[in-house]
Amino acid sequence: MNLNLLKCCGDWAGYIDEKTPKIDTGIMIDGLNEPLWLYNNDSQYLISHQTSIWSREFLTSTIRRGWSPWEHELQGTDFLRKINVPLHAYRGPCPFEYDETIQGGNVRPNCDKYFEVNLEGLCS
Repeated sequence: MNLNLLKCCGDWAGYIDEKTPKIDTGIMIDGLNEPLWLYNNDSQYLISHQTSIWSREFLTSTIRRGWSPWEHELQGTDFLRKINVPLHAYRGPCPFEYDETIQGGNVRPNCDKYFEVNLEGLCS
């Protein structure tokens, strides 16, 4: 569909309130009976590192050397707000397994499985 960004992190994808309502695009996802939503340009996070599908060119256009991921979310959102490009969200169930695995520099409870490494056979 040639989208810049499709967020796939559930109903809470982006901040929604009376000032920044979700906007129905009228585009339905085949087989899921789910619409795609257009982000309101005033949403709190136009960029987030939650589950998303990005156009590579678009993603690299939003990144600046030296930014941390958090700075990318904040300053990248400011940048996108200025250029006002369409961003989309799928608000249904996540299409693949996803967990936030780190909190405060530690592995979150029940997320150890994402960090298991099998070294058997790698050393001689």
